[in-house]
Amino acid sequence: MGRKEFMRDLKDATEEEFPDISNVHRGEDDGAVACTSAFTVDGSTTSVDLVLLVLDLSLYPDNHDCLIYATSDDAPPELLEILEATSQACEGLSVHEMLIQLSAVSRERERPVQADDYDSDDGAFFGPENSSLLEAHKDRIQADLQACKLAGFRIGLYPNTPLFCISIRVSKLGISSEAQEAWNLNPQQYIVCLLHHTDSYVPFDRLLQSDVINPGVQIFVGLCNTYKPALAQARLAIDTGCTDNTDTDSKSQLRPLFIGESLNNLMNRQFPPIVFARARYGLSWSAAELYYNDRQNGLVNKHTDPKYHNDPDDTGSGHASPSLVSADHLAEHLSPTLSSTAAKVISLPLVAMQFALRHLVNCTKFCLVCHCPTGDTFEALKPYVCSNPLCLFQYMALGFGPTVQWEILTQPYVVDLLVSFAYHAAARGSLNHFPTGMGLNVPHLDERKYPLRSPSESPQPSSNNILIGPSTDFLSYIGTGKIDASISLETKVLTISSEPNDKLEHVKKGDFLLLDIGDDRRILCQVECASLPELKFVDERDFASLFSSPLVSTMSLDEARRTLGLHTFDCEVLLWDSDFDSLPDIQKRQTIVYLLGMLPSVLDMQRYLNTEGTKNTGLAKTLPKPVYDLLRWIIASNRSCIVLDDIIEKMEARADERKRLDGIDGLLQFRFAQGAPDKEQRFVDAVRERQKITKNKVPTFYAWHGSPLHNWHSILREGLNFNRVVHGRTWGDGVYMALDFHTSNSYSSKYQSLDIWPQSTLGVKAVVSLQEVVNSPKDFVSLHPCYVINQTDWVQTRYLFVQCIKLVDTQGLKRKREPDAVKEQDPDRQAKGNTQNKKLLLPAPEHDENSDPLVYESDESDDEEISLLKPRVPFNAKEDHCLLDPTQTDFIPGVSHPPSTFRLLGPPPYATSASTRVLLSDLKATYKVQKSAQQHTLGWYMDPELIQTPYQWLVEMHTFDENLPLARDLKDAGLTSVLIEINFSESHPVAPPFVRVVRPKFLPFIMGGGGHVTQGGAMCMELLTSSGWSPVTSMESVLLQIRLALSSVEPHPARLELGQNAARKTVRSYDATAAYAAYVRVCGQHGWRVHEGFQKISQWALQNGPVQE
Repeated sequence: MGRKEFMRDLKDATEEEFPDISNVHRGEDDGAVACTSAFTVDGSTTSVDLVLLVLDLSLYPDNHDCLIYATSDDAPPELLEILEATSQACEGLSVHEMLIQLSAVSRERERPVQADDYDSDDGAFFGPENSSLLEAHKDRIQADLQACKLAGFRIGLYPNTPLFCISIRVSKLGISSEAQEAWNLNPQQYIVCLLHHTDSYVPFDRLLQSDVINPGVQIFVGLCNTYKPALAQARLAIDTGCTDNTDTDSKSQLRPLFIGESLNNLMNRQFPPIVFARARYGLSWSAAELYYNDRQNGLVNKHTDPKYHNDPDDTGSGHASPSLVSADHLAEHLSPTLSSTAAKVISLPLVAMQFALRHLVNCTKFCLVCHCPTGDTFEALKPYVCSNPLCLFQYMALGFGPTVQWEILTQPYVVDLLVSFAYHAAARGSLNHFPTGMGLNVPHLDERKYPLRSPSESPQPSSNNILIGPSTDFLSYIGTGKIDASISLETKVLTISSEPNDKLEHVKKGDFLLLDIGDDRRILCQVECASLPELKFVDERDFASLFSSPLVSTMSLDEARRTLGLHTFDCEVLLWDSDFDSLPDIQKRQTIVYLLGMLPSVLDMQRYLNTEGTKNTGLAKTLPKPVYDLLRWIIASNRSCIVLDDIIEKMEARADERKRLDGIDGLLQFRFAQGAPDKEQRFVDAVRERQKITKNKVPTFYAWHGSPLHNWHSILREGLNFNRVVHGRTWGDGVYMALDFHTSNSYSSKYQSLDIWPQSTLGVKAVVSLQEVVNSPKDFVSLHPCYVINQTDWVQTRYLFVQCIKLVDTQGLKRKREPDAVKEQDPDRQAKGNTQNKKLLLPAPEHDENSDPLVYESDESDDEEISLLKPRVPFNAKEDHCLLDPTQTDFIPGVSHPPSTFRLLGPPPYATSASTRVLLSDLKATYKVQKSAQQHTLGWYMDPELIQTPYQWLVEMHTFDENLPLARDLKDAGLTSVLIEINFSESHPVAPPFVRVVRPKFLPFIMGGGGHVTQGGAMCMELLTSSGWSPVTSMESVLLQIRLALSSVEPHPARLELGQNAARKTVRSYDATAAYAAYVRVCGQHGWRVHEGFQKISQWALQNGPVQE
């Protein structure tokens, strides 16, 4: 929308009234709003003409930068600092909101009013008045953030606020691509750690004064596309612990991590006392966490207990993690404990970021609730809770983990698969892990109707006894305590006739009851009011129509009144009053089968969630509570990553030609990944190590694994292992695999039965997986008749193929033609598919799967923040600075003007964060142009390595028209370019830059020279004065105008002074002092205005010493 929305908002603003703001109108430049404001400074009110300039209208109104400056000549000097702070506060605001902001600060209010103002106790700490408070801690802040920078992190500051951010690219964390997909991470995104100091800056040594939970610093860890989220986003996260996900297109949108709630709970409640214990007692991270949890659990072990000090293998960053992840800033200062002196040099932001990354990168090793190591033998790909039932209860109650709604909306067929696996495992008696500790109240199954089966038998639920419909806290069904009652369909009143009726005392408005009126007829009713012994129900809602499950046999009250007439019926109120945790295992399995029998199909639930008006209620208020909780458990406890590769539309499946394997037809293809994030790296290491020994040209091969359907629920949670004997171990211990699909499929189909989840859209009948295996067969346990491998690090799951009997058409589940490029396979170990013994062909990946992870370099700079730190960190840029065709130009960057022959200036004393941000944005835009155009057509070049401060640019002008005298003179002098220096003031982009030629020297105008170069080397152009400059002029345009001026032949062409030759080292440079004097002189001659910041530029440059020759 951008410009169109800005113009609409501007028009509306001109018709509004704002306190102390008048004459709001469109400014002269595009994106400018002009107005007059009455500012009160030191008790004196002054009217000042202002311009609010949106620097990039394409980003308006969500992510744009704003610059506010005064155009009145008599604006008070104190106003500049106020306008700078207000410019920051106007980032991402609409025209209306910016004018409100300006109106607030014009009268010296305590802090500018935010459009997204929050009612928080510490909200007032955001504002310009904090500059003095932060100034008192400036040296410590500089040292702490510099430590983060030197450790490899990006830093972000929010001027005049006690808010800082530390960030790192996901691609630099060594997380496998499988884990990134499972954790919803993009390698180009940033992990951002926000630290907000509530009273004053909290250094590390202050944190050690006590082990309180809240030491005066709030922490939020999230995900962002940029290294620094927008200020409004950061404030919302700190104030509420939540992110605003309504604007998903905003580049600086702060998003929650997949374990965000768990991780932020850890950082704000447990991190302070844990780091206190570690520093005070000289413990490792694991020992400090164990010590903290022991204390929380009431254990009074002293910190000297050996168990806290015999921890050589700290649960840390995992196998082969990058040094950035495994580094431990705090450990460098423990000897063995932390002295008070050492505490003063430790960076709290760095320790917090390293601690957060420790739990993020290794999240599968820690419980999401108590954060203790899970101790699992299976290295999962997704995090979960430990074996403590209380943790599972809190996990569900606190809403950690994936949401049911999100999974159903985004991956409905994966959810169908997960539920099918759980149903079949329970029905076949192989389910051994149960959702205990969740407080499930379930029906007590009537053995007369539902005789308990042995694990070898398959229970077949009767459709006459299955309920589906809305529910909240209370739902009756088959139970041990039936309550006799009568229901009047005319008055919609239930009268309890049996005594006692205390089991219904907790029924309240909005609850649902199921009434059995006999002859297999049940009525689902919602309570309108409860006044025992009577309950009045509401109608006008057909609950059974919410879902189209084939097992629905329950009437709503409204439907009963229509079909049965307005009569009174004797009935039974059926209770769910059995504690699931206390049931025997066999009865738990039976109960799970029946609860899942009540679950509608996943597509029905998806349609319901997409229905208008159901967004807020969701499934939690629509499904029976035990059924919903069981569904949550099935989804959340899945420790693997599964993604559908094929396309399903209207129950017809077809292949995605980009992803489909060739040679395996008629089966649904899922990508399937297991194992902890570092297991993939261990697999890669094993591949490389064995290839050095075996010398195999192809280091891996692919093989099939088949297992009965009832085993897959546990395989997803425990991995492929050989802990249990299923088919015998004739050929030894290990994972059994085969090259031929039919061999493995025979194991998968061996125990097929009718135990298919009735509501499954897919109708999952059999499953076979495809693994990638280290090609070192001599080290296998067995080779014939199948491969047996006992080293689990040598096996990585890649695909899952599912036989579905409910899809209408699966003929499209095959490739129409062979892939253009296939992955090379060992001809001696070529996997075969299910089509006429055809060899399996895998589409070649976009990059080598066994290569190191891609590292995406940043296209942004945090130089704005770095400029505030000491010592100065040079500008960091990519190596691909430009496109250079040697057949079109003789220019080579840096040859004519080596870096050692000119000066690089330090940061100017007048630098402001507002102007720095604009300059960094201009630098980024200019480099983008430079990297996208051929140098011989562009004609100018900037070396990013020579940008020590954004206030000084050094540019080489080159590849002039060969017919120009200047081009011939440069060639004769052995040069290929002219070196230009550009300096900026703190008023940029309101004020023009100062531009001068550094070398070589040009022939003066009075001697017949041209090119708009003065005798002192300054460029003589009205564009570069206050008379001709516009704040919206881009630097790309400035560079073009300079090159055109140098190429101009009117009134004379540019020529070089004689006697200059690079080989003889006689190329002469201009003196900077002469250039400044010439600029002022020429402006006076032409009547051009010299901008006010010019004097500061000249003083800054001259203080840096003379040009090096």
